[in-house]
Amino acid sequence: MATILAAALLGVGVLVLGATVLPATATQVQATDGDNPIPVGANTCPVLDGKVDVNGSHTSLQVTTAGLGAPAGALISGYCVKSGSTKQGFGPRWVTVDPPSASVVITYPGLTPHGQMFAISHYSVQYTYAGSTPTQTPTDTPTSTPTDTPTDTPTDTPTDTPPSTGPFDWNWKYAGPSCSALTVTYPSNIPAHQSNDVNVRFETPDGKTFTLNFHNNSADWTGTVTFDFTHHPAWPAGLTVYKVVWVQVSGTNYHWQGKLSCPGGQPDPAPVTTPTGTGTTTTAGSTSGSFNWDWTYPDPTCDSLTVGYPSDLPAGQANDANIRFRTATGSFTLNFHNDYETWSGYRQFDFLAHPDWPAGLSSYAITWVSVAGTNYHWQGNVTCQTQQLTQAGATQTFATALTSVSRWHTGTARLRKGRALAARTVTVRQTDGTPVALQRRTTGTWHTVRRITPTADKVRVKFPRETHKRRVAYRLDVPDTGLVTGTTTQPLTVHVR
Repeated sequence: MATILAAALLGVGVLVLGATVLPATATQVQATDGDNPIPVGANTCPVLDGKVDVNGSHTSLQVTTAGLGAPAGALISGYCVKSGSTKQGFGPRWVTVDPPSASVVITYPGLTPHGQMFAISHYSVQYTYAGSTPTQTPTDTPTSTPTDTPTDTPTDTPTDTPPSTGPFDWNWKYAGPSCSALTVTYPSNIPAHQSNDVNVRFETPDGKTFTLNFHNNSADWTGTVTFDFTHHPAWPAGLTVYKVVWVQVSGTNYHWQGKLSCPGGQPDPAPVTTPTGTGTTTTAGSTSGSFNWDWTYPDPTCDSLTVGYPSDLPAGQANDANIRFRTATGSFTLNFHNDYETWSGYRQFDFLAHPDWPAGLSSYAITWVSVAGTNYHWQGNVTCQTQQLTQAGATQTFATALTSVSRWHTGTARLRKGRALAARTVTVRQTDGTPVALQRRTTGTWHTVRRITPTADKVRVKFPRETHKRRVAYRLDVPDTGLVTGTTTQPLTVHVR
């Protein structure tokens, strides 16, 4: 696997794999589905602003406007990517990059039936230009954002008082909702940029659901804030009978869940925390005629999150995504919000291009993701580092995942001739899907004995039989692909007697 960039840009041993870049045609391809420019029934990606044929088997490629020779000020606003046959369901897919970025990691959405990433056949990119305003980019003037001044007197007194001193508790709780409002008392020590988003889901008598979103683009909410349901601009006209079923408040892992019947209901006395796990697919939708609110999305990468929204996602759900990061100095959350409409199809949220990305941040870990429209939250520990590269006076920042190997034994072992070391299972994280090489040194030079493809971050290392009395050494090597750092273990020395 390799990173497609101009060699002069990287200067760090990245290989350009025979890519063919075709110039954009004069005819503009018209969108067939929102901002999706792929013609209906197409077997290949349209040329757009540049089409690249990929040689070899690569599941992810980092591309930049500089490497593609884009005009000054160009940013990648989306890309088309194809893996295989359209008849088999692996034809061209469209991914919107939000916000537009000069650097994008291209992957084919979803996973194979065996849980692997798809190989890329070709892709094409579409540009926007600095200073232009994409139709779905949030502005500083939200259309449905509550003010910092509560509109009603709180109808409930919070039953849980969040902590205000000591290490911040990411599992703090708020009181259950009433039929008319949700009252949240924010901890005084909540980190900056965490308290700016609330989602409340309702169920109507016919079994349909809708979600109200309260979002603060200008500041963080503090103290006690009441969010009035029936005065929200998106409250359905004439609705008087309904149930409150779910609440999400940014800044806490806790979710309220229940069945509060209105009018006349009482808050659920026993809130339930939504389970979390590791998502692996983008497949979601109806189950036995009802929408599956537990649909999942792929794990984040170091520089972006790609979400495939279900085609049957109810209206008003897909307008918010939150990603939490941990650094040496604390945690912070990036919020992507759409004030104008809901997202659909495949959308890529670029971390480094977000206006709130901390300048100069060199290392971090992604620990938590929340996407509006699903109960599922991703939680994990994706460790990353950044590097800056300069060409022709322009500096670009790239994110790379830190590869790690554990449970590999070093030191010295003794073995009789004609035998082999016992096989062992080793944990290898963030390899970019590349095989791990078992290498052996006998006379001063390292040679690859075999390559092992990781499964669920594990490799089973089997050693060859030793046929000579001598001293040999073994190590594991994970290559640097440009998307991951790669690593090489310390050697295990074997005395063969």
